[in-house]
Amino acid sequence: MDRGDVPATGRSGSPAPSADLARFEPTVVGAVRRYWAMVAAVSLAGLLLAAAWGVFAPREYQARAEVTVPRQLSLPEQDSDQYLDGQVMLLGSQEVAVRAVRLANAALGRAELRTSDFFGGRSQVQITPPLAASPGSYGASIVAVAFTWSSPRVARVAVDAVLQSFDATRTASIAAQGAATIAGIDRAIAETTAATVRTSLLGQRSQVMVNVQIDLAHHPVTTWATDPVGPGAGQQLINSGVGLLAGAIAGAALAYARVSRRRRLHDPLEAAACYRAPLISEIPVAHGSADRAVEEAFRLAAGYLDRMGAGAGNDGGGPVSVAVMAVRDGPGGTAVVAGLARALADGGTTVLAVDASGGGLGAALASGGPAEGPAGGPAGDGFRQVLSGHRTLAECVPGPPRDGVPAVLGPGPDDGRVSGAARRRAVQGLLAAARSRFEIVLIDGPPLLESADAVALAGAADAVVVVARHDEPLREHLELAERLHTLRAEPLGVVYDRAPTGDGVTASRARRARHVARRVRHVARRVLLRAGRGVVASVRGTTSLVRRGTAALARWAGGLRARGR
Repeated sequence: MDRGDVPATGRSGSPAPSADLARFEPTVVGAVRRYWAMVAAVSLAGLLLAAAWGVFAPREYQARAEVTVPRQLSLPEQDSDQYLDGQVMLLGSQEVAVRAVRLANAALGRAELRTSDFFGGRSQVQITPPLAASPGSYGASIVAVAFTWSSPRVARVAVDAVLQSFDATRTASIAAQGAATIAGIDRAIAETTAATVRTSLLGQRSQVMVNVQIDLAHHPVTTWATDPVGPGAGQQLINSGVGLLAGAIAGAALAYARVSRRRRLHDPLEAAACYRAPLISEIPVAHGSADRAVEEAFRLAAGYLDRMGAGAGNDGGGPVSVAVMAVRDGPGGTAVVAGLARALADGGTTVLAVDASGGGLGAALASGGPAEGPAGGPAGDGFRQVLSGHRTLAECVPGPPRDGVPAVLGPGPDDGRVSGAARRRAVQGLLAAARSRFEIVLIDGPPLLESADAVALAGAADAVVVVARHDEPLREHLELAERLHTLRAEPLGVVYDRAPTGDGVTASRARRARHVARRVRHVARRVLLRAGRGVVASVRGTTSLVRRGTAALARWAGGLRARGR
């Protein structure tokens, strides 16, 4: 969004619509850009974890073999797919598993494998049949068999044992089927008396015997397994890539969750969009050579007020009294009022700076250059006395305005509170008196979300300028925008202050940090006290033990001397 796209709606214009919350919803890309360091750290952590897993995790070796199952001549009526399914079921049967355990343990010379490793829910055997029987000699089909184990030799021996067991079990099954068929034919021959039927049955019996012998002679063609190798450098790269990708996804999710939970100002245009007002100026962080940049920023804001007619008096049609307000209590609004007052005074505008928040506006102006303070000094009469009627503006700020020097109306002692409609009328009277003497009146108002007095100031001033500080909660600015819209005091503009809040953290963070520091000191003190007591007790115990040992040695030496005499 361009700065020129933010409309400025004055008090006399139509009310601006409330801020649309949907436009401030965070995005994953924005969250990654804002917390790129966290995303990079989480991605690196995922990469390191994946690499560590590939190095230290127990390796598994998978031995693979293939078996070609020939078609049985003794089962001519069975479909090829049905026959293949039956052979695969036989390969994964418990009978094959029991025989494979015996063969594998005999080859290994130790009872390392069990039946559950070949059959059941914890089986390490993987059988991959083809989708359909492949054409060829006797309708042969290839079935892949794999076995996974932590030792390459055990994996190879186990998969070979499965194939040997399958061959033996298949042979026994063919022989049993042939014997059962021949026994049935023999019973039919014994029961028949017809010569032609008997001759036919004898021919069938001979054919079955031949087919069984042929099936027994055709063993499955096996491609035996070789010792498998573990994951190489390629697998390590794949694991590292997967870990990096998972870390990046997790980091982006954490960044998005953090932005969604703690939505704060990090862009001046966000603050301008909150209030539907133009960005007057952006105050950089003041350090070293940036002090000149801060002065230029305030001069830019002062020039904006001049262009809006603020320094032209009533004839210019622009605002004469400007209330500068922040969201929460802090030095932000006071510093902005002081900088604007100095910049306007340097430009030849007669300025009155009103300290309505008690934030030390006089001291802030004095630190940046000469300022014409109230007659009674910082502790003298000021804003509160004028509102209560004990003093007039002329008594608190005597003499004509001076060119190049901003006048200051301090807060004054709190000798009586004026509230409600009386306060609003008193503020209007004070501003009317100020307009007759000064070209522009800058009011350092209290925070609108924390003080009820700020409502009267916002309603009585000709314009409102909002101070938005970097890293402030976005929710509070949206709330302030709604409140100003309700008061029909649409902001004239926004000043974005990039100075860190407090010591670089918010007040709540500072309180939490102090609380954690106190708890850490308390726990450390208790640990040190307990450790000291333990050391003292150990020293005392050691001293007592040495004393008792010395006494025992003395008694033993005395006994030896007595026996020697």
